[in-house]
Amino acid sequence: MAAALGRIVAVAGASLRDVLRRPGALVALTIAATVVAFTPAVSSRALDAADALAPRLTVSTIHLYAVLLAAWAGPTMTAPGTPLGHTAEVAVTALRPLEYLLGRAAGLLTAIALHAVALVTVGILATAAAGLAPGAMLSFAPATAVLQAAPILALGALLGAVWSGTLAMILILLVIVATRLAPPGLTESPLYAALLPDVERLAPGPSGPPAGGVLGIAATAAATQALGYLLLASVALSRESRATHETDG
Repeated sequence: MAAALGRIVAVAGASLRDVLRRPGALVALTIAATVVAFTPAVSSRALDAADALAPRLTVSTIHLYAVLLAAWAGPTMTAPGTPLGHTAEVAVTALRPLEYLLGRAAGLLTAIALHAVALVTVGILATAAAGLAPGAMLSFAPATAVLQAAPILALGALLGAVWSGTLAMILILLVIVATRLAPPGLTESPLYAALLPDVERLAPGPSGPPAGGVLGIAATAAATQALGYLLLASVALSRESRATHETDG
């Protein structure tokens, strides 16, 4: 158990360092930070609802950034030929597929959380500079961003293990669009929270999380779905590794 945990932590650390060093991730963060920085100034033009609109739009931007980053990172965990993919060299080591996926997911989600913290910092400073109240929801944005990103990341890993990376990313984007286009009446439903744990749709109010424990259901569902997707992805990777070994043999 301790050895497995050590391998997971090692993969997580390597994944985190890899993502933080990538120029593309830094460019994406810079673009998102620019959008967040100008959001309060744009919201201040809505005189009747500026205090509520500014944090709401800022949180929405951070959530969308986290989800899109997860949509890119998920398939790269498993699709062949991708920078973070499960290579043949990794397959012949003592690292089990599930350990590899848990480590990759932990490292990537940590990177997403750090990016979200940076964006929240920019958002708070920009909101204060515009003379508006930051809002309580903005303080929880890193946690809710990770909550939204986790199932998308894990589902992307599963799709990348079954299909090509490009097709997996297309399917993931369709899932993201589906969560945004769901009928508004579903956003307060515990069933919706369990099936599509999308915090952006589950927290329509600017003051904080939804009442009735729906957010708790969404958090539990997101964690359960993410672990389930990673488990299925590990099965797919195991079968692929066995098929490769049989072919080589």
